[in-house]
Amino acid sequence: GKLYVEFVKKIIAHVQKHGKKVMMWADILLKYPHTLAEIPQDICFLNWNYTAAPPEENIRRLAATGKMQIVCPGTNTWNRLCENVELEEQNICRMVQYGYQHGAAGVLNTNWGDWGNMASLELAMYGLVLGAEKSWSHSTQIDDTFYDTVNFILYKNADGIKLLKMVSKLNDRFLWYGTGRNYNKVKYGIKEDFDEVIVEGTIEDVQNECKQIEKLLSDKKWENDEFRIELLLAAQGVCVCAEQYEKLMGKNPARTVDVDKWLEKFSQKWLEKNKPSELYRVQELFTILEK
Repeated sequence: GKLYVEFVKKIIAHVQKHGKKVMMWADILLKYPHTLAEIPQDICFLNWNYTAAPPEENIRRLAATGKMQIVCPGTNTWNRLCENVELEEQNICRMVQYGYQHGAAGVLNTNWGDWGNMASLELAMYGLVLGAEKSWSHSTQIDDTFYDTVNFILYKNADGIKLLKMVSKLNDRFLWYGTGRNYNKVKYGIKEDFDEVIVEGTIEDVQNECKQIEKLLSDKKWENDEFRIELLLAAQGVCVCAEQYEKLMGKNPARTVDVDKWLEKFSQKWLEKNKPSELYRVQELFTILEK
């Protein structure tokens, strides 16, 4: 803790020397609470936690120092193809409520991407909208009235939230980072000790749910159709990963999604809205696991 504080104080002094205001993550200092008093008073702490039951104590402890803090929940899109709706609702609502109760200056809703950042911005947008609404009015109830509003304004389709939750639940059945780890093993010639990817149900469960979602999303276009397209791609992507895992384990699963066509469509949508960045790594992953 002492080493960390001494280093951070040098950074603070350097930044302030250039007339800038310092904001910093609070997690390390909260592990060494006795060091908080050594940090200058005019620092803004970004107090993050992304769990379903974030500890109120962390926010209370910072508030007791009199220092400024901003609470930082998250959309829970990382290591996924689609945001985790159930988790983000609990996380965002509780973090905002604790921040309000303990006098936080505001909310910084975070949207990270790990292992290739597979979730599109569309499939983080519900969490961002939820964070904006709760930041503006912490007492807003997340109920059917709220869902109807989001469907009307964001998705422009009466079943937007319903379909988002279905794809999110499908995504819960498998571990994307396990797919990434298996890709690394195959790429470097390790052909054993693969990570389990399907963590809930069977390959048939994943395929059947994907088919059901495909049918609902292929029925007709939405007014804001980009959300429908991305939901469909995410559901099919989960199925691709599950089927490739079964193949990797020496099985011969029936294939319900054409990998090449899916990857071509995924790449097309990526490049329409993002810089190429490391899309090539994602493409390589699916190509290698398909061999």
